Amino acid sequence: MEGSQREFLLLLGYLHARYAKYDEAFLLLHGLKECCPEDEEVAIALAHACLRTERIPEAHRVLESLERRPLPARQEKLFFLLQSRILWALGRDGAARDALVHYLGLEERELRLHGYRKQWAFHPKEKLRT
Repeated sequence: MEGSQREFLLLLGYLHARYAKYDEAFLLLHGLKECCPEDEEVAIALAHACLRTERIPEAHRVLESLERRPLPARQEKLFFLLQSRILWALGRDGAARDALVHYLGLEERELRLHGYRKQWAFHPKEKLRT
C-alpha cells in the first residue's frame, strides 16, 4: 500500500469517527490495520474505534501490541489516554489511574518544553482519593 493511500484511509477513518460513525470507522481501520500491521498511528486509531464501538477487549489487545515498542511523542500521549479509558472500562481502576497520571505527566512535560506552565487540579504524582 502506498503512503498516500494509507493517509487517505486513515483520514477517512478519522472523519467517520469525528461524525460518530464509529462502526464504519472500525471497519475501515480494522482493514487498514491488516494492511499495515506495524503502523502505530493506525493501531491507536483502531483502538479508539474499538473503544467507541464497545469492543473493549479488542481495544485492549490492540494497545497491548504497542506496549513493547517505543512510540513517537504524539502517539505515546494518545496511547496512555486511550489505555486509561480502556482499563477503566475493563474495571481496572488502579491501572487506569496510573495510565492517566502518566498521560498528564507527558502533557505537562510537553507544555514546559514550549514554555507554558500548566497546573493540574492535582499533582500527577499524588495518589487520587477514592
